[in-house]
Amino acid sequence: MLQRPIIQAEYVNCLPHLQQLLKAEIEASKELLERWQSGQAPEVAQDEEAYLEGTTEEEEETVMKNTAGLKEEDSVSHRYFPPVVGRLKCLKEVQDRVAGNMRTFSLLSLVESEEAMALQRQWHEVEACLMEYVKKVVEEWRTLASADYTHALSQPIIYRRPDLTIAVNFSSELVRALQELRYVWVVGENLQDGAELAARRSTFRKYTANLQLVTDWYNHIRTNTNDVEFSLIKQEIEDIDNTIAKSENELTWNSDGVWEYIEVLRDTVSNLESRVQKAQTNLKRLDGILDNWVQKPIFERRDGKKDTLLNLEDKTDRLKKVYSIIERDGAKILSMVEENKTLLKVCDGSRHWDRYLLFLDHMITRGLVDAASCSLFYLLDNCEPRVNQFPLLEARLELQDTHLIITPSPEELGALAETLVSDILHASTLVPRLATHLHATYLPDVVKDEEIIDLKEILLERFRIVATKSAEHRDQFLQHQALWKDRRSEMLDKFLSSGDNGAQPSLAQFRQQIDRYEALYTELEGIETTVVFDKWFRLDVRPFKHSLLANTKKWARMYKQHLISQVTDSLTELDKFIKETEVGVAQDLTSGDYDTLVSIMGHLVAVRDRIHATDAMFEPLKATIALVKQYGDDLPETMHLKLQKQEAGTKTFRNMDLASRGSRGFFRAATRDAFLAFISKILSMFILPKIHKDVFPGSAFKADQSLVVVSPNKASRLDLHDMSP
Repeated sequence: MLQRPIIQAEYVNCLPHLQQLLKAEIEASKELLERWQSGQAPEVAQDEEAYLEGTTEEEEETVMKNTAGLKEEDSVSHRYFPPVVGRLKCLKEVQDRVAGNMRTFSLLSLVESEEAMALQRQWHEVEACLMEYVKKVVEEWRTLASADYTHALSQPIIYRRPDLTIAVNFSSELVRALQELRYVWVVGENLQDGAELAARRSTFRKYTANLQLVTDWYNHIRTNTNDVEFSLIKQEIEDIDNTIAKSENELTWNSDGVWEYIEVLRDTVSNLESRVQKAQTNLKRLDGILDNWVQKPIFERRDGKKDTLLNLEDKTDRLKKVYSIIERDGAKILSMVEENKTLLKVCDGSRHWDRYLLFLDHMITRGLVDAASCSLFYLLDNCEPRVNQFPLLEARLELQDTHLIITPSPEELGALAETLVSDILHASTLVPRLATHLHATYLPDVVKDEEIIDLKEILLERFRIVATKSAEHRDQFLQHQALWKDRRSEMLDKFLSSGDNGAQPSLAQFRQQIDRYEALYTELEGIETTVVFDKWFRLDVRPFKHSLLANTKKWARMYKQHLISQVTDSLTELDKFIKETEVGVAQDLTSGDYDTLVSIMGHLVAVRDRIHATDAMFEPLKATIALVKQYGDDLPETMHLKLQKQEAGTKTFRNMDLASRGSRGFFRAATRDAFLAFISKILSMFILPKIHKDVFPGSAFKADQSLVVVSPNKASRLDLHDMSP
């Protein structure tokens, strides 16, 4: 290939650089060897910088690739081999890499230059040093392999530490020797040094691996069991210690029956450790159950939001669910305790078992205290009078019959706090007590806990404070209790008789009463609909305010309604009178019909008696209607029409004209004068002469006599002269 002109020319151009790279490798290997021999780590990076001065980027990349392997041998030890074999492996790797490059370079032609010969000589010198160091390392390995390990193999297989834990007593020298013997193939020679020890390597490995398990299990029992647990297995531990004593004093690595002994000891310790481990796992499960009790309080805000009220609507269902969980957990705890009794092989009546139950009893008590504290602290935290606190509870101020009450009342609020605390603590009665000789349930111990006592007292005190404040806020409205306690009908009767000489009060007095209640209504409209005490207790005043305003409105309405009723009654009575009068005067009158005549005259007298009062009644009625209108009330439209009609009807009535309706003697009103003349004529011609003759025989009748007329309603004297125009 190099005989080709183009390739040969290119090769000749690259040859100086190739020689430079080979020289760099040889010098790096030499420096690495020197540093290994002196026990120092080489500074390859600095050497590389020296070698790369004046080179191009491509040449620098080539040198970095060639020296990348040297960086891995910066340490005298190999990462995958024990110390002696590791050094030997590093030396051979360096030698093989540089020697391979030099062999390839020597096969090329055109290298019989002085520079090439100098490279060969330099490499042979470095290679000789490498081989010499290799022989030194091999001798070190031989010494290690052929050493006398009789003393190490004569040591007990287990030794005990001062803290009563145990450890495998396998010499570190033996471990090192066995590691070196494993890689005898690295040395590259058929060496018999240490062959006997190497043959037992797998046996020792089996021994140490199983003994390590034994020591780990045993030490775990020693170091990870508390006094109460250890007392339950103390007898088994003593039996195991007696077995271990043989390995501490008699058995060595060269003894017979070592494996059989290790198997028995391993199985015994493994059985005990597994049972202890299961028992401790049950205790961890118990801890997990206790932890679950404190994850969530019994009572929370609705939907778990921070701005909603305490959810008491489904309190019964919530308690039922929580109590069910605690009862189920209690059954689990009891089952685990019974399982631990079996695992630890506890005899009936063991005093150590009583101590163990007392230990578990304290754990459960602490868990129940923490669970109760979780729920109590949640309530305390949410009734803390701090900024940005949202109301936790709400009460309603309302009127029921004649009583102003708060629902729940201040007394019920205190009882609610007691009930919440009682419900929270009741959970302590649902877990079966282990140490039954103390109490039947855990409740007495939980209640006596100082933390529970403090939380309970603070919570009840906060409830008492807001209960007092809400009661005080309620009592300030008692000044208006007359609005809902007094009987309006009685008060109206009393007012109507409060005028002069028992007369009805004036319209101005009515106005005064109405204005009083209207002003009070305006004042009461300013009552706050919601009041929050201590940032967490909200009092809803809306129901009471609505009732109070409604009652106030009823009082004002009572006076207005009386005036409206008065107007309505007056108009209705006048309308009835007019209709009766129209019917009365429209009766048929025949000659000699004295009764009909008297009836007609009675109606006429009634018209005369009330004509002036009727004229005077309309202005007061109009003033009353105007007063009522000022307050937004009014009479029905039919009453207004009736008022207009009756007011016009009385004017017509005053000018009515009576005329005869032929033979039937029907009177029709035309004018007052015609009517009176007609009446005088009738009386003079027919009635009065006959009456005079019967009463005063022999005397002459005079036309200026008076006549007593008996009307349907009253008796009246009708003076004919007074009725004249």
